[in-house]
Amino acid sequence: MSFQNPPLYVEGGHHSGVELRGMLQDAARSNQGVGHSGDLKVLAMAAPAGHVRIEAGTCFITGVADPLQGSYWAKAPDETVIDITPTGGVGRSDLIVARVEDPTYEGGRTPDVDVFYPYVIEGVAAGTTQMPAGITGIVLARIDIPAMTAAITNAMIHDLRSIANPRRDRTTIAVFPGAAYAIPAADAKWLTLVGGLAIPSWASAATMLVHVSGYALMVGPSAGWVHAKIGAFDTQQTKYDENWTGSYSRGGLVVASANKQAVPVGIRGTTQEVDLWGYHDAQAGHLQLDQGSVIVVDVEFFEVPE
Repeated sequence: MSFQNPPLYVEGGHHSGVELRGMLQDAARSNQGVGHSGDLKVLAMAAPAGHVRIEAGTCFITGVADPLQGSYWAKAPDETVIDITPTGGVGRSDLIVARVEDPTYEGGRTPDVDVFYPYVIEGVAAGTTQMPAGITGIVLARIDIPAMTAAITNAMIHDLRSIANPRRDRTTIAVFPGAAYAIPAADAKWLTLVGGLAIPSWASAATMLVHVSGYALMVGPSAGWVHAKIGAFDTQQTKYDENWTGSYSRGGLVVASANKQAVPVGIRGTTQEVDLWGYHDAQAGHLQLDQGSVIVVDVEFFEVPE
């Protein structure tokens, strides 16, 4: 029959490793990488030496030795230290990878001893970021080692981890000012946009866009800067320069953070106020938010390696 029985986890059923790995590959959406943002990070020793340490963590690794091999979930419960060969008269780049060598498909390792292990690929091309073809594993880091070097420092280590299934959360809120709010003359809070925004505990990066539509230009020309804050998270400042010579006009602007800007550790897992900040220069005019304005706050949090 065309439907395979029994399905996984039916009482009394018996299932092979390849069936379980196939299920895991589907559950992981065929993605591979570390489990969480801090997992399996490669770091120099506290006192730089001829080895590096890989922090504890988990990962998903998709087999490449056979089309039906499926995916592995693997764990390093403790920190692991691996040796790095010193360089001679020429510098060298090495890849640090987490590798699975399943004896069902390749090699002759012992399943409960050394199938999952750290592996150093020496002498890769400068700038390499991908795993060489034919190796089941994930890249953790590249170490660019200068000539005549025996001690590895963090400055030589380039983090290349990705998260297999990173979490993300997006919030979009429209704000309608109920009164008139003039932009400050010196950099300060202009308007509270959201009284309490929940920051996920796993959020290591974020993007924020604030679209301001229908601000009023009062009195005359005005120039200045506008930015937005979520607690200690601050966007880049956006320049505005309005040269309208009449007494009143309407306009709009967009305030943006850098792409996936780091979220300060201190605000993760907390609730923070979202504020619009700004100031104008010494010209006679100024911007005003009022009942004719609408501000759209668009915040997205990401889980990225760190």
